[in-house]
Amino acid sequence: MSATFHPMRSLIYVSCENEDYRHKVLHWLYKTHIPESIAQFEPYVTKYSFYNALPVPKDGERFGTCNLQLTEHYFLIHAGEAAKQIKALGETMTPDILKGLGVIPGELDVSTLTADDMRAFFTQNLKSPFTQAFVPVWWESDLKGAGRTIEHGANYRWQFLIKYPDCTDVEEADTWFTGKALPAFVSMPETTRVLTSKLLRDVNNSPYHRVVEIWFDSPSDWRRAAIEQTAKLLTRPSWAQTDVFPYVHPNEGILGIFLSDFPTTDNLSQYRGYLTMR
Repeated sequence: MSATFHPMRSLIYVSCENEDYRHKVLHWLYKTHIPESIAQFEPYVTKYSFYNALPVPKDGERFGTCNLQLTEHYFLIHAGEAAKQIKALGETMTPDILKGLGVIPGELDVSTLTADDMRAFFTQNLKSPFTQAFVPVWWESDLKGAGRTIEHGANYRWQFLIKYPDCTDVEEADTWFTGKALPAFVSMPETTRVLTSKLLRDVNNSPYHRVVEIWFDSPSDWRRAAIEQTAKLLTRPSWAQTDVFPYVHPNEGILGIFLSDFPTTDNLSQYRGYLTMR
């Protein structure tokens, strides 16, 4: 089957749900997952990077904030088609990793489980270990801060996905979000950059509708904007699930992460193997 040329960007949000396993998840990521991934998609991916999550700020849980990392890919071909193709080798995923990512309970004794048991448990009780969204290569809307460069200083980036409630009209909700919520952030002195795009939802049937990135100078500025200023500038929309911004439930309706400007590792150009501390 031929591949369809279709450049797109992939964003994967990852959280560690059990701190007893954080170091084990990192061990798997850097020892096993990176080389397995490069071996699979290097011919059709031009960038594959990890961005460590910055600490979750006060009240960040209200916004479904991830605490481990963002994984970024730039695909040259349609990623949905690539995911369905035959692969000679599968991906290594151990019980420890599934516990760390919250897929299975940490207290579950997996020593007596067969491969079929694990597969059945994973299928029937699946909590996705990550959330993946596909977006255009370029941002669709540049709302604030055009012309900013690295010489303007370090940026405290808030990137998040938004999903409107199932019971509401998506276009109506998106019109409110892009016509009321985002302009409010644009008007705030705490924000330096505001960008947004609609998701390419058909690639993986994502439940989310839009990706947003808003930059600040610090976590304190973020809190003043996202918590204090929104309470003054925004009125609760008719479809709201909660009484305060973002008016949707964390994780289900909003999922995000706080980042610095640069990747922790640009894997295609920097990875040289699992080189440990001596």
